[in-house]
Amino acid sequence: CKWRMKIPNILLAITTLYLVFLSGSRGGLLAVAITMLAFVFVYPKGLVKKIIITVVSVALAVVTWNVAKPILPELVVERMNVTDVIESRGTYRMDIWEQAVYEIVNESEHVILGRGIDARIKMMIAGKYSTEALHSAFLQIAYGQGVLGFVLFILLAGACILRCIKKRKIIVV
Repeated sequence: CKWRMKIPNILLAITTLYLVFLSGSRGGLLAVAITMLAFVFVYPKGLVKKIIITVVSVALAVVTWNVAKPILPELVVERMNVTDVIESRGTYRMDIWEQAVYEIVNESEHVILGRGIDARIKMMIAGKYSTEALHSAFLQIAYGQGVLGFVLFILLAGACILRCIKKRKIIVV
């Protein structure tokens, strides 16, 4: 039966989504949304199907949020609003990214080859001097591996997407 594994997978997806909500991770929730968006643009054939799936996905997201909201801790619900993101600048992510871009552009000795794998940015955050990961794969690669590493990463990712887009769409998603 085709449904034999679909029901456990649906239950797993619902449980995973609840855990993402429960973690309070806005980035995790954004990753789920981007994956769904990628699915909509890559997997279905035809504009009409893409529009229908987009509308259904948005409706499903609204229903999911409204079902999950009453059973989530109040702190998590408060984190999931635009005002909180703006006030905290994405929990200081914008400050980290601005500093990283400034250093990538202005420190010429690191432009080509970067600072090395797992390079961390040293900066003052919330009144404390600390070293931080960049919380952005693209910026982390540009900062750590420089322009050369970033270009190679983009070329490799692009080649993988182009190779799989016709025959293995689920891998692209």
